[in-house]
Amino acid sequence: MVGIPVFPSRAFRHSALFVREDDPIEDPARLAGGRIGIPEWTQTATVYVRGFLAEQYGIDLTTVSWVQGGVNEPGRVEGIPIDHRAVEAAHHRETGIFPIMHLIALRGDVYDRDPWVAMNLLTALEEAKRRSLARLSEANTARIPLPWAFSYANEARDTFGGDFWPYGIEPNRPTLQAFLRYAHDQGVTARPLGVEELFVPEVREAYRI
Repeated sequence: MVGIPVFPSRAFRHSALFVREDDPIEDPARLAGGRIGIPEWTQTATVYVRGFLAEQYGIDLTTVSWVQGGVNEPGRVEGIPIDHRAVEAAHHRETGIFPIMHLIALRGDVYDRDPWVAMNLLTALEEAKRRSLARLSEANTARIPLPWAFSYANEARDTFGGDFWPYGIEPNRPTLQAFLRYAHDQGVTARPLGVEELFVPEVREAYRI
């Protein structure tokens, strides 16, 4: 498989931290030396969470007692109120990181036979995304079953800039660099990886121009 810089799924992950309602912890920094449960060590979301615990809140991850569980249990609806949006927005303003959960990949044999497919696919998906975001901002015709969706879209545009769901390498470089740094620091990758190593040359060159 070979990757192209198209990211259909991304989500801020400060909201993935939970503490007991009767627990006195109000600052994530106080999790240092504590006991933290996770579903999987190599899961993308947990890599991001541990990364910002280490870099934003100064926690030495080796002092934490990590407990893995719940991997085979069904999902559940959280029943407690959470107030994470302001923290996540502030983190984005400070770091430029908008966590990426997934990317588009091509079968290696397809790319080897027709390398041009990578750039053509990136161009097509970029155009599809542009049209999708334009529809989302349309106030007269609801495109998704969410009241005031166009207002949320406009608010996101004001917060993140014109393209609030960017594809390509350069607009996502801070996020990609952070993830690769987290992954190596946490033992997920055997060596430090560079952003350009993730993607085929055709799309790398296009985004240097």
